[in-house]
Amino acid sequence: MQALPLFQAEARRRVLVPLALCALALIGALLLIGTHLPNLRTSVLGLGGDPYQTLWRSSAFTEALSRRTLTIADDPVRNFGPLPWIPLHGVFGDPLGYNLVWILQFPLTALATYGLARRLGIARGPAAVAGFLTAFAPYRIAQSLGHFGAMQLFWIPLSMAALLWLLQRPSLPRTLVAAAAFVGTSWTEHMLFLATLLAAALTIAIFWHQAVQTLRTRQGIILALTFLFLVGALGMFPFREELKKASRADSAFNLGSEQRRRFAPTVETILSPPTFHLFRHSPNRYGTPRQAVADYVHTLGLLAPVVAVVGVRRLWREGRWQHLALLGSLVVAGLLLAFAPRTSLGAQLYDEFPVFSAVRTVNRFLVLPALALPLLASIGVSRLPRAAAFLLAGALVLEILPSTFPVQEATISQFSTTLTAGPAGLLLEIPAATDYLVASRAQYASTVHRRRILASNVFERVQDRAAREAPLRVPVVGALLAVRPDDFERSTLFGQMPAEMVHAALASERVIAVIIHEYVMGMPTLRSSPKGLVAVTPAEFHVLHRLLRGAGLHAENVGEGTTLYRVPPWPETTSALVGVPGSGWDAVPSSSGDRRRVKIQPRATFSIRVLGGDAVPATLSFRVLDPRTRKIQLQTPTGPAPVTVSSDGTAFIPLGTLAPGSHAFSFSIDGSELFVENPSVRKGPR
Repeated sequence: MQALPLFQAEARRRVLVPLALCALALIGALLLIGTHLPNLRTSVLGLGGDPYQTLWRSSAFTEALSRRTLTIADDPVRNFGPLPWIPLHGVFGDPLGYNLVWILQFPLTALATYGLARRLGIARGPAAVAGFLTAFAPYRIAQSLGHFGAMQLFWIPLSMAALLWLLQRPSLPRTLVAAAAFVGTSWTEHMLFLATLLAAALTIAIFWHQAVQTLRTRQGIILALTFLFLVGALGMFPFREELKKASRADSAFNLGSEQRRRFAPTVETILSPPTFHLFRHSPNRYGTPRQAVADYVHTLGLLAPVVAVVGVRRLWREGRWQHLALLGSLVVAGLLLAFAPRTSLGAQLYDEFPVFSAVRTVNRFLVLPALALPLLASIGVSRLPRAAAFLLAGALVLEILPSTFPVQEATISQFSTTLTAGPAGLLLEIPAATDYLVASRAQYASTVHRRRILASNVFERVQDRAAREAPLRVPVVGALLAVRPDDFERSTLFGQMPAEMVHAALASERVIAVIIHEYVMGMPTLRSSPKGLVAVTPAEFHVLHRLLRGAGLHAENVGEGTTLYRVPPWPETTSALVGVPGSGWDAVPSSSGDRRRVKIQPRATFSIRVLGGDAVPATLSFRVLDPRTRKIQLQTPTGPAPVTVSSDGTAFIPLGTLAPGSHAFSFSIDGSELFVENPSVRKGPR
């Protein structure tokens, strides 16, 4: 009769402990938000451009699902992270939906870590301590500044617990649960998935005996193949193009050793408290919107590793070799991968090893020790007297106690709604091609006006290089995107004056409005320079405004340091040509800075865009500076056309009568490159 009350008490503890843990984690999250709680409908938790991108992506997915036409093409970044949270977005809207997801990560991470701890045989109380420490780990708090995928750390302990559960007693339901956890991780974030695969590989290697036992039966083989098929088909196949790029050492994803070294931890950053610790006094504890501390916080602490050593000793004495090997290998693997770029051998291995060569933020491998150390520390706490255990657990929490989390304004400017009307086309936002924060906020605003942003910096690493650079080659447009006002004072590569072709150049790119952001969130906006990103000066903005106003575009001051210029449709009754150099055209620098001399490679391309309603005859002319005789041939849309050079080196090349639209041409030159002077595209046969 006494067994029944004991059983009931055990059942209550089985439910009450994780519920209490979730409640504590939720309360901790709300305390972390603090005085910002009333503003969660108009502000987004975090810093920098990344939160705005997630808001945009959530809106795009919600709209695609409402059309029931969701495909991989709906997300240019190939990131399905918002999908599991779409119901919250649909019910509460953004930014509140995003903020609720942010809050939920605390109880979810605590609960998933608790489940993994219980799977490893850790008692309920210490397992709850491990869950709380992981949920509020400095690494996870730092990633919560905007890395929507990386902050969802709960996927790793969930996947590991599901895998151990599957190895313990294989069955179809357990296989489906484990596969779903791995697929969810893959959809959430690529670095999170890579860390999960490493953790899974270590788990299978250490629990090899159980894995082999599973594969000795027909049912086990079928379940293993089912698991691999689901993870491969749903978790990896949708990202096959990215995997192909990542497998090449020379892909656009490989940004080099210097970038990896930039994010690699040091012993000091591992042991030091985070900049946002409650007891550290700094004006920008979490960084700034321009430079959040997300990937620069590497803190694992001082006390947690010491208590983890006690946990290691206990596992050793009890002969729990598999648990010791698993948790120890997670700590060692994460530290080795994070520190490796600081050694010459490690940097070389990263450069040459497929997939790993695409990793830039190596600090994110610290997610493995950030998970394993609290588990080991909880084992160290478990044998202490209750009072001592409470004191030590409190000290562990005190070591990582964060200060109030920052928020950013997330309301969309009223003028964005006015852009929904009018003809179809693109927006040219300055400097969205060079300023990540401007580009991210512009992308978020596109959820209202539904317009694509030309050459947005948001897609710099995922867009094909040729497609990304194409708008930068267009006269005037490229100079506006890159904020190069000096280019407005000299002729283009094909002898056209920028001030005379502003409207035509913008119309050729289907731009319906130019938006100039002189300030964003009270800070000067940035452009690229040989020295890196620099603030755009008022004088440079003055040149941009003068150019656009000189072209007859009307300026609208829409507030917040932003000016809007609407670009009217190009009149059908007026014809114009816009010459656009492609590959193989290089301006030869001169003291005056003009572009009268050009080097044409043996294989060079260019295009001519014809605006207006009528076909236009066009001619390309230049003077050859190289006295050597060579065969020059031009490939036109209608076929090859030989190029005849007169005795004085002048060449006039009729390009034919060109209909409205874009026409591609290519040069074929025997021998080496050709130096020419004054290349010019003109209307007329000559």
